[in-house]
Amino acid sequence: MKQKNIIINITLSIIALVAIALAVIVILKRPTSEEAGQIKIELIDIDKNIISEKTHPFESNDTLFKILDTNYEVLYEVSAYGKFLTKIDNLVAPKDGSTFIRIEINGEISTVGVDGIKLKNNDTITFRIVKIGDFSWIKITLNYKE
Repeated sequence: MKQKNIIINITLSIIALVAIALAVIVILKRPTSEEAGQIKIELIDIDKNIISEKTHPFESNDTLFKILDTNYEVLYEVSAYGKFLTKIDNLVAPKDGSTFIRIEINGEISTVGVDGIKLKNNDTITFRIVKIGDFSWIKITLNYKE
């Protein structure tokens, strides 16, 4: 019985160490800027009104989340995919799940979350409230030939 408890404790300790190692790897792999520069951050509400438009300097190794957290009132939820922004100053996604804050980089929808964006000088980062299921942003080009 005592030997069984020792084996369980050793196994749990190994699992805990592996989990800590993985967490450290994830934290260290977050994209950071390689050089100093500046970015413009825009906040746009659901009616396409610009709520805020500010330029922020950044240093090498800064992250987008650090700039947001330092300069804005930010609320977020943590998920398996990283931080899910729910509020940036007056830009708020209601908790009813009808909208979310979409991230755009230089007018293109980001394929990564706020933790995965690498800062580049003179980028424009837009945070926009959009409705779930609204695909009006999709651009379709038809090439019609007779």
